[in-house]
Amino acid sequence: MHVGRNMIATSLAGFVLLAAATAAAQTRPIVSIESDPNGTRYVRAVEQVYNAFTPARTIQNLASSPRINITNSRSTLVRNVTVRNARYGVYVSGAGLVSVDNFNYVDWNGEGSIYGGAIKIDRSTEVATYIQRVFADGLEAPDSTYARSNTDFIGIERTSRPVYIRYATGRNFGDAGIDAKSNVALMSVTIQGAHRGLRAWSGVTMTIANAIVNVPTGHEQVWIQGSAARVRYYNVLWCIGSTNPSPNDAACSTRPTAIGVDGISAAQAQQQVVALSANPLPSTSPFFTTHIDRVVVDYSSNGGATWRRMASGGAPGRPPYGDTRYRIPFSLASATYLFRVTFEGNGARVGSPTIVNEAGLSVSV
Repeated sequence: MHVGRNMIATSLAGFVLLAAATAAAQTRPIVSIESDPNGTRYVRAVEQVYNAFTPARTIQNLASSPRINITNSRSTLVRNVTVRNARYGVYVSGAGLVSVDNFNYVDWNGEGSIYGGAIKIDRSTEVATYIQRVFADGLEAPDSTYARSNTDFIGIERTSRPVYIRYATGRNFGDAGIDAKSNVALMSVTIQGAHRGLRAWSGVTMTIANAIVNVPTGHEQVWIQGSAARVRYYNVLWCIGSTNPSPNDAACSTRPTAIGVDGISAAQAQQQVVALSANPLPSTSPFFTTHIDRVVVDYSSNGGATWRRMASGGAPGRPPYGDTRYRIPFSLASATYLFRVTFEGNGARVGSPTIVNEAGLSVSV
């Protein structure tokens, strides 16, 4: 049988569409219950946990870990780890692949230095770093003087690209949310309470999608150095002093309004902070694969007999702003609760819901 080139192309196109549809149909929320330092509880719902490589070394399941230093060329996975009261949470200087997943950092302690942060990437060789499902609270006020706290949620030095970040919340650091001297891509992230939300040094391209950048009054959402730096953004909510960022909050905008500069004019910086018409990240790495544009969280206090809406994010054609991490607005001591997370895409349910109990364990009802 002769198979023409057009038939092959059509068959391949059909296969790609079928694969994409199958992946979407199999999407099921990965749900966990998290706590802030003050005890506030959250439901975090993610579309995937991306395994980029098979690690040679795994550091995992540590409820109270000292600073983690990754210094050699072995591929390393840091998973389900909490670091408290340290200068750095994870410090990467080695030449191996690194993945940080389900990581918490709380309460920066400079140990005599003004420098530090949750995650620092300071390599001499360019190799990928993957960061997902991260929460960090430095418990520091923004410090524009740099006299007390020159700290960042995530700091990225030269020759440290590529860095991929998804599902991350960082707040209350003295300097930056993301301080980048190498290229970085971010999706579904929330930055709050920093002196500078995003800091792009000379020559850097920072791409951010589906995010919230919320800085206190008098501080900067973006800082740009030189004419070769770029910040590209899609579906980002830019806020100043918002207590509850949302598209309806007068403190928030779909374009940045507080941009700091170094070596260029404010007008030039405006040209280097570029709004995108579509999210480019899913085509750059499977780390950013997505099939959804809405997250719905319901709760039940009667074993799943009835459900009430707790939170939702996104809308058809516009994915949720920020980390998909939703505050539980009631005390878990008041009843025995279940939480149900459903994903949607273009107005239709995607995959099957996930139901978890207060401990974040999946249950059937």
